[in-house]
Amino acid sequence: MENRPKQYVGLGIDTITLSKANHSLEEQIIICEFQISKYNMRKKKQSLSDVNKLIDYANWKRECIELKLNN
Repeated sequence: MENRPKQYVGLGIDTITLSKANHSLEEQIIICEFQISKYNMRKKKQSLSDVNKLIDYANWKRECIELKLNN
């Protein structure tokens, strides 16, 4: 994700980069699917921030699938 939430800034690494380093492509796809479902199921009115997160996770999932198909 390009815009890290403030709670992650002090870590020096974002959760997507951390997941890419520690999970297989199949596991990353599952993480993306979970996160996409989570943001779609929120009870509150979706904000622009939520929509951007959905796009980030969908783009990451697409990247994983493309890498899987090309390897």
